[in-house]
Amino acid sequence: MLFLAMLLFGCAAIEKQAKPEISTAKKFYRSNCSICHRLYSPDMYSYQKLEHYVKKYGRGLTSREREVLLEYLKENSKEQK
Repeated sequence: MLFLAMLLFGCAAIEKQAKPEISTAKKFYRSNCSICHRLYSPDMYSYQKLEHYVKKYGRGLTSREREVLLEYLKENSKEQK
């Protein structure tokens, strides 16, 4: 019984250590927004503030890029955490 408990605990510990897959939107956020400034965690800001920043500073983005970025920020904004 002790062996079984150790085996299950060991598998759970390994599973927790695995890095979650980074979404395409998060990669896009990291690669594009870090060009001009350090990255800020989206959960520090309201979605409205993040949307304002994207509209103000994301003029070079395509409409699809802006849409993907805003979706990522909305899912990870202060209101969602």
